[in-house]
Amino acid sequence: MALAPIGTDEDLEGYFSSYGIASWADHEIVGDPSATVVKDQCELYASSFLAGKLSKRYTYAMLLTAPMMVEIWCVILLRTLTFRRGNPPPASLEFRYQELTQKDGLLDQIAKGEFPLVDENGEPLRPKNSNAPGWSNLHIDRWYPESKVRVITGNSDQTTSRLPRKLDRFPESFG
Repeated sequence: MALAPIGTDEDLEGYFSSYGIASWADHEIVGDPSATVVKDQCELYASSFLAGKLSKRYTYAMLLTAPMMVEIWCVILLRTLTFRRGNPPPASLEFRYQELTQKDGLLDQIAKGEFPLVDENGEPLRPKNSNAPGWSNLHIDRWYPESKVRVITGNSDQTTSRLPRKLDRFPESFG
C-alpha cells in the first residue's frame, strides 16, 4: 500500500507556482504521458523519505496531522521533481532543502526530539515509544492489594522488599 501524500497539489503550487513547476521540471507538458507518473513517484519518494527519517519518533499517521510537515514534504518533492529531468532547482529551494536535511538540520532536530511537532490544534504530538507513564506499566503487588500506590523512581535493583507482608488478606470467614 502506497503512502498517502502529506500535501496536495494546491500546497505544491503555494510553495512553487504551477508555472515554476512546469518551467523547472518540464513535467507538465501537454500530451506528456509520464507527467503524472513522475510527479506521483516524487510524491512517494518525499513521503517515504520523511517516514523513514522520522520513523523512530513518529508514525506516518502522526506526520499527516502536523501542518509543518506539508512545507517539508513540498520542498523535498519539488527538489526531487526538478532534478528528475536534469534541471537544477532554484537557489532558494536548494537552500531550504539543505536547511532541512543537513546534519543537525531541522529534520534531525525533529527526529531527536529537540524540535517537537504539533498538530493542527497546536497540541504537541506525543512521540511513539515515549517515556511518559501509562497504565500498561503499572503493577500492583498482590501481597498489598489495599495499599496506596506510589511511584518510586530508580527502584529497579530487584532486591527483596523490606516491607512486611500482609498475611491477613483472607478473612477467617472463608475457611
